[in-house]
Amino acid sequence: MEWYNVLVTDARLAPVLEHLSRKIAHVTVEETGCHHVEGFDEKTRPVVDKRFHSALKEICPTIPERFSPYVIALANAKVLIPDRPPPTYPKHLRQVKQKRSSDAAAGNEKEATWVCSHLCHNRRCVNIEHLRWEPSWMNRLRDNCPGGDQCRHRPDPCLNPHRSVVELIDWTEYL
Repeated sequence: MEWYNVLVTDARLAPVLEHLSRKIAHVTVEETGCHHVEGFDEKTRPVVDKRFHSALKEICPTIPERFSPYVIALANAKVLIPDRPPPTYPKHLRQVKQKRSSDAAAGNEKEATWVCSHLCHNRRCVNIEHLRWEPSWMNRLRDNCPGGDQCRHRPDPCLNPHRSVVELIDWTEYL
């Protein structure tokens, strides 16, 4: 996602970001504090108008055609992806993730990437207080989090449970 920080910081792309921000302007707020963009869901994402295509491809050739509403919300708030590589998955956790020995997992580990993590576990949420750039493996660990007071994620704890408590794997002994 090299294109993301370019979109946020390059002054020449300010009209594009403003255009995208207007596309996610109609938001409803739930009791949980989650914000949902009206008119877009998991399968439909905002598209940049054709008038911006040539400028976008000239400045940042890797920029996508469609954008997730939560990525637009983070870009509009000027929240940058860290400029360093994400930390690798901790070796002592690989056995749990891979369901085999940490030695077998050592050569089979995917490279960590920066992803947008929803602290509320609601993939449609665009509330920037609920969104963080995290290593991909940290985001996966959130999949089994009970949320609230039981959450062990730091520095940003989960706000809500991801699944019913019955389905959760107890990660506490591994954190």
